[in-house]
Amino acid sequence: MPDPGPTRTDACTLVFDIGKTHYKVTLLGPAGEKLFSRRAPNRPVDRAPYRHFDVDGIWRWLLEQLSTLSCDHAITAISIATHGAAAALVDLETGELVLPVMDYEQDDFAIPRAEYDALVPPFAETFSPPLPAGLNLGRQLHAQWAMLDETARARVTVLPFPNYWALRLSGRACWEVSSLGCHTDLWNPVEGRFSALVERLGIADSFPERIAATDPLGTVCPGIAAATGLPASCKVWPGMHDSNAGYVPYLAIPKEQRPSVLSTGTWSILLACNSSFARLDPALDLLANTDILGNPLATARFMGGREFEAICEMTNCDIATHCDAAQVVQTIAEGSFALPSFAHGSGPMGNRQGRLVGPATHGKALAALYCALMLDHMLDLLAVTGPVAIEGSFASNPVLCGILATLRPAQAVLTAQSDGGVIDGCWRVTCGGGLGAAPTLAPVAPLNLPGLADYRAAWHARIAAP
Repeated sequence: MPDPGPTRTDACTLVFDIGKTHYKVTLLGPAGEKLFSRRAPNRPVDRAPYRHFDVDGIWRWLLEQLSTLSCDHAITAISIATHGAAAALVDLETGELVLPVMDYEQDDFAIPRAEYDALVPPFAETFSPPLPAGLNLGRQLHAQWAMLDETARARVTVLPFPNYWALRLSGRACWEVSSLGCHTDLWNPVEGRFSALVERLGIADSFPERIAATDPLGTVCPGIAAATGLPASCKVWPGMHDSNAGYVPYLAIPKEQRPSVLSTGTWSILLACNSSFARLDPALDLLANTDILGNPLATARFMGGREFEAICEMTNCDIATHCDAAQVVQTIAEGSFALPSFAHGSGPMGNRQGRLVGPATHGKALAALYCALMLDHMLDLLAVTGPVAIEGSFASNPVLCGILATLRPAQAVLTAQSDGGVIDGCWRVTCGGGLGAAPTLAPVAPLNLPGLADYRAAWHARIAAP
């Protein structure tokens, strides 16, 4: 008998997730079950007028995935998440970019930093610390606005990065709060409004309508449906900041009982809804994020995934190698330390140059120790005492999670599903506006790590030294 081919699956959701290191599509079934996933490296372009993202290459790749998947699946919803600190300047009459989408690691600005800093409101208004390169989106917009003449400025619409992809898919322009509330200098998270910087930059009239992440924008453009095989009725959601997408499942838990969430990937971001803003210190890269409902979140962060990889490279260790508790014990015993910081001047000690101390026999164990200590330090900075949920890439690293559970014996350390809360959060916003049931979390058991308490004390003594 001839092969009947794959069975068509109806009512699927496609999640399009653009991270700083990779972008990927994930296809989910009607109950949120994963059916397919594929990713590609996110390679920025180092070319004039500045380092920027290859949005056309990403778009071609996305259309290829949609065309392939539409052969066997009825995709009825598309949900989007992207990294923060990026925005598109679009001419809505033509649908074209006015300037390339700047990579936030671009660090060659024609306008002196001091000129931008003179425009930025105080930290008490934005809770957005001054960050290196273009990590404050307002600095990017300040530089880009200076490149445009008055005619071009009058045509520009400013779209946070996830909302740009929603525009390309649906034809409707909007902005959504979780991306604009992500260390941009443009948002007042406590009062839930634009900061004074928006007026000072002259861009107040350049934003489209605000749409909630839970409200569909509309359906895919007819041309895209025809080119890819998507149903004409396929709905597109506005999109949101990726770490906030990972936080969406926890919004189903009452605030007083909600765990603090460690969203991990290229960045490790601690979102602590029950921590006081009085603890936020811009010098320590402590800031506020805003969840998709508009609520401000005390936040700490460092580039955990990037630093983990850097330590593995510095110790000539293949990141895919096995790591176990015995190697962590040996690393502790031999007095090997990784001392911050290893990436991009971010995190509580981002002004320091990272270095290794000791033989570093097991590079991956050293990287796990370092990242666990950094997460532990961030939890202390925000005085987190309740349960802690780890989602994203570190959730699938049992040794790292076990070290953190050992460091914090008085708290419940939990892990979310290994696929990460970003995918789950993107799926949940498509489910009729409801956020669903509380996520399933697994407790992490402490490890038997002799000497860890003394090692932690020694690590802190070293980072406290000038």
